[in-house]
Amino acid sequence: MKKIISLYLGLLILFLVYSLVFPFKKSSIADADFGPKPSVVIEFEGLSEFTYYVTLLSKTNTTGPYSASTDENDRYYYYCDNEQEEAVADKFLDYQDIDGYYYLQFMQKCEGNDTFVWGYYPPNDFKVLIYIPQNNKFFISSFCERYAFDSYFSVDVNTMQISSVNPVQIIDDSNVERNYDYFTQVWTLLVRIILTIAIEIGVALLFGYRTKKYLFIIVIANLITQIALNVALNIIAYSNGPASFIATYAALELLVFVVEALIYISFFSKMQSSLEFKKRKPIIFSFVSNTVSFAFGLGLAMILPGIF
Repeated sequence: MKKIISLYLGLLILFLVYSLVFPFKKSSIADADFGPKPSVVIEFEGLSEFTYYVTLLSKTNTTGPYSASTDENDRYYYYCDNEQEEAVADKFLDYQDIDGYYYLQFMQKCEGNDTFVWGYYPPNDFKVLIYIPQNNKFFISSFCERYAFDSYFSVDVNTMQISSVNPVQIIDDSNVERNYDYFTQVWTLLVRIILTIAIEIGVALLFGYRTKKYLFIIVIANLITQIALNVALNIIAYSNGPASFIATYAALELLVFVVEALIYISFFSKMQSSLEFKKRKPIIFSFVSNTVSFAFGLGLAMILPGIF
């Protein structure tokens, strides 16, 4: 038993050292097309009577699959459904930012006080650019940057700016605010914990741990480890982004396996006679239950990236 625990602790330490010495490169994250992706989400106010288009001008000329146009023959209309939207895309392509920020050929149509979402490799440093075809008017923010794995903002365009004859209006900094969705993060955290406990209880039943005492210990152990794991991952994702999130996720899952195995061995040994108790069974149970829940989480992340 000690050899198995030592082996996994050794793997854990090796993985952590490797991730520090050879950190994940940005390109490797882009190539690994699974799991959660960073996003920029912007809620708008003051535009309830308009149909408008939104993009993020990037400090760099490429991010993920998006890139700036290099000439007239390099214009793409991936997000256009008709000629009117192609004309809007041309407006963005012809827009000349005074600070040299790039239009990466991604835009979204919005109506009223709508929400804009760039959910697949948004730029890190950007400006919010709004175009209202009805008035042939642009609204541009000052410099913004992603501050979390999922960065939320609110933008208020007041009526005085809309009525101005100036074709390009600068949105006041006071009208662009960070608006992180803490409520969503809390409830998705609860969903992850509940699903994980449900999965591990199902595995426990298959292993013969069916009495209330066994299930109580398993639930308590998972509450402790899963709350600690998910809170740590949320903090890491919020602060350091996807590379640190992915690097830490597997390492912490190994640690969770070791901690839960030690808890099960300690408590289950007191609930069975020395002849009945086998150290390998709690270790195997901890390994199988954590592997199943980890694989389920990765699979669900592909379908519902906002949950995992």
